[in-house]
Amino acid sequence: MLELRFTDVVQFRSELIRIKKMSLKIKYFPLIGLISLLLSSCISVRPVYYEQDIATADEVVKKFHRLLNEENYEELYKLTDEQARATKSKDAFMQVMRQIRGQIGKVVSSSRLDAKATSQTAATQVEAVYQTKYEKEEIKEKFVLMVAGKKAGIFSFEIIP
Repeated sequence: MLELRFTDVVQFRSELIRIKKMSLKIKYFPLIGLISLLLSSCISVRPVYYEQDIATADEVVKKFHRLLNEENYEELYKLTDEQARATKSKDAFMQVMRQIRGQIGKVVSSSRLDAKATSQTAATQVEAVYQTKYEKEEIKEKFVLMVAGKKAGIFSFEIIP
């Protein structure tokens, strides 16, 4: 005859609970793995160097001002980001730049007031605000640039009233 003591029953029950907990962990392991995989695919692993990206954007803005002074609208258009070129024709862009140049004149000086960099999937978006003195007036300009390494393009340009 089989004789069970109270301690044997308690020990057996504890062992059953431990096995159940293990089976729950094993049961949810694939789900946890899938969630981790999905979340990791949403995160960009591209290294971000904001200071370098902002410095690259500053160089593009300097080039923008130089080309505007030279009235080299063809090269100004090439300085824009591919996405920006897709939304505005070359002729329309050049006409707007001619109007701006005619209304406010040449760039005399410019200094950056603020810059903010945000990581995107393939590039860093840099928003920069400049205080720029032109021949006829002083204005604030806002540039949004897409920077990928040493390459940058102007996504948008806005004169802030």
